[in-house]
Amino acid sequence: MTLYMKSRCLTFIKMNQISNKVFCKKFLSAGNSCCWSRIVRFFADKKKFFKEARISELEEGYGINLDNHELKTPTGSVLCIPNENLAQAVTLEWNIQKHTIKTERMPLTALCYAACLSHSKEPTVSSILSYLTTDTVLCHSTEPEELVQLQDVKWGPAVEWFKARYSVDVSHSNGFIMPDVDRQTKLKMNNYLLTHDAWCLIGLESMVGLLKSVILSLAVVNYHLTVEDAVSLSRLEQEYQVAKWGNVEWYHDVEKHEMQMKTAACALFFQMCAEQTTSISYTSQNC
Repeated sequence: MTLYMKSRCLTFIKMNQISNKVFCKKFLSAGNSCCWSRIVRFFADKKKFFKEARISELEEGYGINLDNHELKTPTGSVLCIPNENLAQAVTLEWNIQKHTIKTERMPLTALCYAACLSHSKEPTVSSILSYLTTDTVLCHSTEPEELVQLQDVKWGPAVEWFKARYSVDVSHSNGFIMPDVDRQTKLKMNNYLLTHDAWCLIGLESMVGLLKSVILSLAVVNYHLTVEDAVSLSRLEQEYQVAKWGNVEWYHDVEKHEMQMKTAACALFFQMCAEQTTSISYTSQNC
């Protein structure tokens, strides 16, 4: 693993310690052949039953061995990860578990499971683009004036970057009016997203769902915004209210750090899949 990847992993692990809620429910809640009760049992906290997690080489990628046990997906098939760096990071998630396996602190593992359950890119791309017409940074308030000005100042640069980067034309709305996103913009973004690998798209889809913003998510994976900045921008109205009325002890800060952890995991997943060192085809058939 490169020094850059090690640094990203250490940052992710540090942020990961704050989370205490289930992260994987979204990825496995719809469109799958296995029943929900089976998934719940699979992800329930379990007593740690292994001493060490390590990488194993498979015919079409990398697996994870928990001592002598192969790590499997909720559907029962052996987990096959097409990228060695990602496999190293997933192994790290398992090795930092102590007495109990806390699945909510293993978002990269959950993303791998989700990628294995994804059968094509088109539904994922459609899901991502569905957020564009309600994108956080395109939906401005009408009052109070102080918040309206803050949104213009904070969100404006991100929107202008998006328009220049992808040569599209979008404009924000005010109040309950939907933002203006024309058909040509949607088509152009659809074609662009389809050039990405299926596993990359799973990471991006999850990030879009967290930030409620296609624009902020693309800014993160293109290194235009940091995770912290993107999360702050997505929570702009909430942070305005906190500054005005005060912080709820042990709630707002924990919520913010948890969101940063999850977003960082999605960004790391996306970049590791995009910077693959193998020539493996990312398809659900590998799972």
